[in-house]
Amino acid sequence: MIYDLLAPFYDNFNSDINYSLWADFIEKIFEKHSKIGKPDLVLDLGCGTGSVCGIMADRGYDMIGIDASEEMLSPRTSTFLFSYVAPLLEFVIKSFA
Repeated sequence: MIYDLLAPFYDNFNSDINYSLWADFIEKIFEKHSKIGKPDLVLDLGCGTGSVCGIMADRGYDMIGIDASEEMLSPRTSTFLFSYVAPLLEFVIKSFA
């Protein structure tokens, strides 16, 4: 899988992305389209190294992050994911195949 090869470099390649703005955008979608208000549990499919999951967990969401690439969720490649401490943050290594 291509992302297994990119995983060690992924966070460096994307260091200029403002993931907080992505989280703001997701929350606006919840506000606009949710009939039940703020969801308790959010599933992030294709979570990569977990940056958005961490931000959303900081904002009070229970998060499940799933990525097809085991390397993206590896402690060798995701310093954010494995340095983040949140009891509501759960990551699943899952193949989409």
